[in-house]
This record gives sequence, structure tokens and C-alpha cells, in this order.
Amino acid sequence: MSEYKDWMISVDDHVMEPPHLWKTHIAPKYRDAAPKVVCNEDGVWQWELEGQRKVITGLVAVAGTPSTEWDPMPMNLMNPPAAGSGDPKVRLAAMDQDHIIASLIFPTFAATCGQTFLDVRDKDLALACIQAYNDWMIDEWAASAPGRFIPLALVPLWDAELAAQEARRAAAKGARSISFTENPTSLGLPSIHNRDRYWDPLFKACVDNAMPLSIHLGSSVRRLMAPDAPLIEGASFMALGAIDAFVDWMWSGNLLRYAELKIVLSESGIGWVPPIIQRMRRDLHRWRWARTAKTDFEGDILTGDTASRGERSVFGDIPDGFDPLELFRQSIFASAIAGDTGWEALDYLGFDNVMIETDYPHPDAEFPHSAQAAQNDLAGFSAEQQDKILRGNACRVFSFTPASAASLPIS
Repeated sequence: MSEYKDWMISVDDHVMEPPHLWKTHIAPKYRDAAPKVVCNEDGVWQWELEGQRKVITGLVAVAGTPSTEWDPMPMNLMNPPAAGSGDPKVRLAAMDQDHIIASLIFPTFAATCGQTFLDVRDKDLALACIQAYNDWMIDEWAASAPGRFIPLALVPLWDAELAAQEARRAAAKGARSISFTENPTSLGLPSIHNRDRYWDPLFKACVDNAMPLSIHLGSSVRRLMAPDAPLIEGASFMALGAIDAFVDWMWSGNLLRYAELKIVLSESGIGWVPPIIQRMRRDLHRWRWARTAKTDFEGDILTGDTASRGERSVFGDIPDGFDPLELFRQSIFASAIAGDTGWEALDYLGFDNVMIETDYPHPDAEFPHSAQAAQNDLAGFSAEQQDKILRGNACRVFSFTPASAASLPIS
């Protein structure tokens, strides 16, 4: 893909949903009850759904502005800054300036994996809202510029069968990935270890349609920080969500049962991956006794690979000879923000399971120098290795064909 020169594909960006979304794309019977933008008596613009109101802070759309101008107050949703525009033409202009070939977009009001709709009492309305978002993302946003956006769809997580149906519907319309949560149990949902295989319908739908699950940082509600800790601590703790999801999936057995299922960790970083894999390998070695032990120290019966105490097995579905590094290379893809650190991890991980992102228009974005920052990060690697991280891996994992280089303003 050398024809794209210094351009890159971002696998994690965000959009502020435009006020017209749930007016234009939802079924008429739900239009009155659908999310709408309202202004309260204090002049604060908010999204309203089932009587609940939610503000969008100005900090989510600051790319390209000096940090001294960042405003944590509620955004004017009817007149957002350009970085927060829900107009794909405005976003395309920013992408051209930033040298972004294509972008995978997560929602804001809906929350990264549609958590906003989990608490909606009327589940028919909630499903209609998710379908409307998907239709807008695929039919309006992505269709406005073919090959410039990687359509990401939401699914109704409260019902795995419905989630599978919506995944298939969205795939037929052109979706290339499904958004999922770091930790379903923290949202009150069955875990990915569920013995009844609650999530299997969704996993199968993703495999059948070659759609990876995209898991964004902060898409669960687990909190480790003390309630009286400074707010900045929360930003640091959030990074642990990617590790949480990574370890959960690696030990779940799902990626052995569904070898073609791909997991993409958005905004995860990569520097932590080698020590976690090395710890997992160490744990397998230390716990090898449980493969053959007859009883544990409390006298409970243990038998071979299904050694257990009560309801929990030692190894679950993990077979003897399991190699965490091999499974990572088969199924899991980490991503780093342009200008990030930790690239030395590539010496251990290789170059086939790492992608780049901008996080536009959030504070971490390097806009309008994202592509240049990424080039600087990878300057010590070969052209082939750089191409994989900047473009090739995203095209392969998302089964995505980008717009031709001739259609981009490449000088």
C-alpha cells in the first residue's frame, strides 16, 4: 500500500451524533419517544431519552485547539465546534488535513458499545434506537464517502439472539465490525465465560460475517479508584480496562472455540501486552500440577483438565499445551494512539497484531499531525513493517478496501 505514502488508517475515532439522527432514521412509531436534544431553563443543551437527560462535555471535541481553550462545560449540541460536527463532510476535511485514509467511528451519546440503551425501559424502543444509529452510520455517514469510513455497528447487548440478528442485518448493509464491552458483568450482563454460552449467537454471527468485535477503553463501569481520589486518577485507572478485557478473553476459551473470531482493543496501547503474556505463561507453568492432582489442600476432588473447586474449574476450556502468545497472534489486535510510547513491544509481539489510531476529536488526538506522529513513532522499522501498522492490518482485520489513493489529496 505504498501508494498512500504518509497516510494512515485510524481504528478508533469518535463522533458527536447529530440532533437529526433519531428523527430521520428511526421508525415513525418511535419518533416521539426517541432521543432528542433539549435545552433546559439554564440554557444547557442535553440529550433526553425516557425522561433522563445527559450532557456532552466540551472536552470530547477539542482536537486542534490549544489545551488552554479546552472547556469541560456542557457542549452546545445544536452548534458544536467543528471537531464535534456530525457532518461527515466536515470530518472528511479534518481527515484530509490529518492524512487519515479511513476511520472507524465510535458513538458518544449512545456510548461506545450502546450502553446508553441498556437502561431504557422500553426494549422495543431501545432496539429501534440502536438500529437507527446503525442505519445512520452505514447509510448516511459512511455512504457519504465510500472507502473513507469503516462502519462500526451497535447491537442490543441485553439479548444475545437479538444482538446476533442485528449484527447480521448490519453486516448485510455494510458494517465491518461490532462494538462490544470490556467487561459484560460490570454492565449486569452474563460474562463471556457463561456456561450456557449466552454470547455464542453473537460470536457466530461475527465469524460468519468476518466482523471483529471492537472493544473500546472505558466501555464497562468497573472502577478501582477510591471515591475521594483526584479525578485524574480515573483517567489512569481506565487504562486497566484493556488489560481486564485481554486477560478475560485469553482465558475464556472462546477464541479456541471460534478460532476465526477477532478482538480489536481500541485505545489499548501495546507496551503492557508482553509482560501480561509472559505472566500468563508463568501462571500456566506454576499451575501445571492441577492437570494431574487428585485433591487440593482442602481435600476437594480434582480430576485432570477439569480440576475444580465448587463451580469454578482451574483451566476452564484451556487445553494442555496452550500458548498465550500464539493465541494473541491468532485472535487479538491491540492499537496505539499516534504519538504513543511502548513500541519496543513490537520486538516481542511482531507486526501483524498492532494498529494505529488518532482518537479524534478527543484530547489525546495529535491532530492535525497524527500521520506524522505515527511516522515518527515507527521510524526505526522497515517500510513493510510500517505499512502493516499504519494501513495493512486494519484492511485485513476489518475486510476493508480503502478509497483509492488517486481519490485522496495526496501531494
